[in-house]
Amino acid sequence: MAGLLPAQGGTVLEVGGRVDGTLALEKRGWRAVAVDANAVLAQGAFGGEAVDAVTCWLLEPPLGSGVAAEKLRAMGLRTTDEARLALQTLVYRLADRVLRDGGVLQVVDRFPEALDEARSTGILRLQRAQARGTSLEFASMDARPHDAGVLVSVRSRKT
Repeated sequence: MAGLLPAQGGTVLEVGGRVDGTLALEKRGWRAVAVDANAVLAQGAFGGEAVDAVTCWLLEPPLGSGVAAEKLRAMGLRTTDEARLALQTLVYRLADRVLRDGGVLQVVDRFPEALDEARSTGILRLQRAQARGTSLEFASMDARPHDAGVLVSVRSRKT
């Protein structure tokens, strides 16, 4: 999925990254700055330099321990799906603040089965709803078979 980001490289803020994802980004010329998904849930902020891309890997659900667990409870979130949705929403807000103009937000998720038209439409509707109130607009969506399911990459661009 790292190959779906623009090839020019630059700095990418990687939320919830895994070693294989980081290596794939670095092979494509990106300098990856990793941020734990739980830290985004707990703090909702990144204090570093402006970045060219933000990637959020939703392959592993946020564990919600410590401060993150307290924030999730305070937000009324009880299930893994609710935590994933909250993380995605916070990542949109984070990307709106830290992306350079023209920068890309990529959200990668895994589904157990291939996408049908109804699920694809639902994913697009959700991404557009999460982008409301930000300077991000939907750019593209790709799905690729992976293990027993499919990986989906949704990209938005900062305007």
